[in-house]
This record gives sequence, C-alpha cells and structure tokens, in this order.
Amino acid sequence: MNLIYQESGDLQLTRNLAQKIATLFFTSEPRLKLLILKGDLGAGKTTFASHLASFLGVKEIVNSPTFTILKQYKFHDLTFNHFDFYRLDYDSQDFDFIELIKDNKGLSIIEWYDNFPIAIPDEHLVIEFQIIDQNERTISIYSPTHQFKEIV
Repeated sequence: MNLIYQESGDLQLTRNLAQKIATLFFTSEPRLKLLILKGDLGAGKTTFASHLASFLGVKEIVNSPTFTILKQYKFHDLTFNHFDFYRLDYDSQDFDFIELIKDNKGLSIIEWYDNFPIAIPDEHLVIEFQIIDQNERTISIYSPTHQFKEIV
C-alpha cells in the first residue's frame, strides 16, 4: 500500500476530508468504488461516513450498521453501501458482499474490514483513523496503486 495522504487535526479535518473524497468520487475515472475505514472504537470512522454521505447527497441520517452489518442509502440514483464487519469473523457465514460492491455504481464503505476480509476491487482507498486525544486524530490514506493521488 502506498501512503498518499496524512494529516492530524480535529473534527473539522474529518469533515474536510469527507468533502474531498466526495468530490473525488464524482470526478475520478475510473470511479472510486470502495473505502476501507480502519481505527479503534471511537476513532471517527462512522463520523467520517456520515459526513461523506451528506456530501454525496444522502438525505437520511447515517449511523453505524454494527448490528445489521449493512445499511444502504440512495443519492443521485446511486447507492451508498455502509458495511460494518465488527460482529463478523472468519467463521461467519459466507455473505456475498463483493457482488454488492462490484455491481454498485455508487460508493461502498467497510468498517472493520480486517474482521472479515473479502476480495476487493482495485478502485479503493484505505483510510486509517488514529486517536491522538479526545479532540484530535491522525488520518492516513493508502492506495494499492498511486491511483486517486489527487486527494492530496
């Protein structure tokens, strides 16, 4: 993985980054299909997902799908898939998540991907949230290639 962006800051940084990613989604070719969000509980993954959904045009309140594994939202005739694999493990039944991601013309987000790794498309970014203190995070973005480098 190639580190393509890293910055530390407060909640405004999370919001600004969500806005940049939303713009990237609408302007990139090939289109960004998937974001993998990493970080401890309370690091800001769901907050980021909520801001991103808003910037994409989702009108509903976006919250954690921890107990449902997947929540889907509509925006501009596209779908925003928000997965949370926190409660899954390697022994979980074989869900066909990859088809939902590959066939989606919109954007998908996976929180807690490491709990249930699946094959993922090349058009993805990994965003890692590290807690510095109660109000500050370091956010790092990785790409499997140098694709989507324009985020910086």
